[in-house]
Amino acid sequence: MNPPKDRENTIAQYHVTRDFLEGEYEEPLADYDLMTVVLINVGQEQQQKARGILRLLRILFSKAISAQEKEDLMENEYGIPMTKELKDEVKEMCNLGETLAEESRDAGIIAGREGTALNMLRRLVKRQQPIDSQAVSDIAEDTELTVSRVQELARDNGFALQ
Repeated sequence: MNPPKDRENTIAQYHVTRDFLEGEYEEPLADYDLMTVVLINVGQEQQQKARGILRLLRILFSKAISAQEKEDLMENEYGIPMTKELKDEVKEMCNLGETLAEESRDAGIIAGREGTALNMLRRLVKRQQPIDSQAVSDIAEDTELTVSRVQELARDNGFALQ
């Protein structure tokens, strides 16, 4: 939900068209206009411009709104009857969002640790110190990475292990 500012709260439709490059013939539109792509650019939560389906999507994707609040809004503001099946789907979607956020956070933490390990390896090379098993072990301990991951990072980035 991070579209460029000029695209926030917009819905664009793209579809296949036919252009003759040479010659022409008759063909019903239904025979070739079989693909449509719809891009929905939901704005940031603090944006109040969104209406209709864009506001509903913003509510559904919001991390700040509980599943119960989402269900209430869907039923009271949009007239969507909240069946047991739909309630389960809303809860599942909320959990999916939380899972994705956790996975993104975890990936960022790992990337940061790996970046730190690479910086430590570079520092050793710059100081002309060997990248031996003790250095790799120290880096692994300091960055909370495994020894094998530090070794892999070193190899993948052209550092000579001793």
